[in-house]
Amino acid sequence: MPSKKEIFNDNSDITSNSKQIALLKQHFPNCFDKEGNFLTHKIEELLGDAGVELSQESYSLHWLGKSYARLLANENPRTLLKEEKTHNSKESNKKSENLLIKGDNLEVLKHLTNAYSQSIKMIYIDPPYNTGSDGFVYNDKREFTVSHLSKLAGVDVDEAQRILDFTSSKSNSHSAWLTFMYPRLYIARELLRDDGVIFISIDDNEVAQLKLLCDEIFGEENFVNSIAWESKTKSQNTKDSYNKLQPKVETILCYSESNKPRFNLYSSGKKEYPEIDEIGNFRYVLVEQMDAKGIRGRETMVFPIKGISPNSGKQWKIGINTINEFNDRKDLLIRDKKPYLKIREDDERGEKLLPFWAFFSKNEGTAESAKKELSDILKNKNHEFETVKPLNLLKKLIFGGLKFFSLILFKLIQKKL
Repeated sequence: MPSKKEIFNDNSDITSNSKQIALLKQHFPNCFDKEGNFLTHKIEELLGDAGVELSQESYSLHWLGKSYARLLANENPRTLLKEEKTHNSKESNKKSENLLIKGDNLEVLKHLTNAYSQSIKMIYIDPPYNTGSDGFVYNDKREFTVSHLSKLAGVDVDEAQRILDFTSSKSNSHSAWLTFMYPRLYIARELLRDDGVIFISIDDNEVAQLKLLCDEIFGEENFVNSIAWESKTKSQNTKDSYNKLQPKVETILCYSESNKPRFNLYSSGKKEYPEIDEIGNFRYVLVEQMDAKGIRGRETMVFPIKGISPNSGKQWKIGINTINEFNDRKDLLIRDKKPYLKIREDDERGEKLLPFWAFFSKNEGTAESAKKELSDILKNKNHEFETVKPLNLLKKLIFGGLKFFSLILFKLIQKKL
C-alpha cells in the first residue's frame, strides 16, 4: 500500500514545487543563495556575458489576480482519482478504451499531466465566453488566509486581500476571467507535444484579452492563426441592436507548443491549362518579384531574365537554376516586357491548394444546428447543453487540421455532464 505521502500532495510550499524554479535551480544553481532565494543580479550577469540586452521597458498583460493565477497553475492537485465501479461494471463498458474524468477541469488537467505530459498532439477547448449571460462566475473554494496568500504569491497584504475578495465574490470581470483561464491554459501547454497545437473558441467579449494571454503563455511567435467560424446565420433583434453590430462570427485561436506543426492543404479545385502548343497544354505564369530588403541571399535572386532585371530593391521569386531549366526547354518567354513561364501539368500539382482554415464557411454548421445534432445523438431535445459546437467544425479541426494526429481530445466545460 502506498503511504499517505505518496497519495496526497503537500501544498504548504507551492513555490518550491514551481517547475520554473526547479529548472532554474537545475541549470543555474549559482543564481540561488543557501536559503534558496533567487539572486536576480546573478542571472543578469550571465545574460550580459552572453550578449543578451536587458531592456528596462517591456510590454505585458497585467490584471488583479495574475499572481494568484500563477500560484494556482503551480499548485499540486487537491483531489484523488477514483474508479466509478458502477459505470465500469456495465456490460457495455467492459471493453471500452476511453477515459472519462469527471470533476473540476483545473484539477482534471493537473491529473492528466502526470500521465500525458508533452504527449498530446491536439487540444480543443471551448471555455466560458464571459458574455454576462453565459453563467460564468469566478468562485474559488480554496481557503487561503491573507498572510498565507501574500507569502505564496509574493504580493503585499493589501493586494492579497483584494484578490481574496474578488475570488470569493462570484465575479465575472475581465480580471476574474483571466484568473480562471491562466492556470488552465498554462497546464494545457504542458500537455502538448513539441509539434502539438491548441484551438480555443471565443467570441468578442474576451478575444482581445485571450490573444494577449496566449501570447504570454505559448509565446507570441507560436501564434499560428485565427479562424473565423460563422456561428449564426440569423440576425438578432435585441435591445442593443440600435447601437451595436450583432456578431455572427466567433473566433478560434490556434497556437503551437514550439515547433511549427504541419497542416493539411485542401484542394479548392483543379488548375486549368487553357493554352496549347506543339508539346501540349500549358498556362502562362508571370515570374513575380518580391521585396529584397532584409532577404538573405538576395544577391543570387537578382539577375537578368532575357535582358529584363527586377526593379530597384526587388528580387525574383524564382532562382536562376529554375529559370535556366525553363529556358532550356523553350518554356521561358517575354510578354509585354515581362518574363513568363509556360507551366504544364507535370510541373506542379494540379490542385489549387489552401490551408484548411481557408475553407471555413456555413458548411461547418452553426450553434443552432449543433444543438439539433446533439439532440439527435442523445435522443433528448431537452438536454442542458447551451453552447454546443457542430460535429463538422470539430471534424475539420481534428482530422482536417493536422497532418498527423493521435486521437486524444478533451473539452473544458463549466457545466456538469
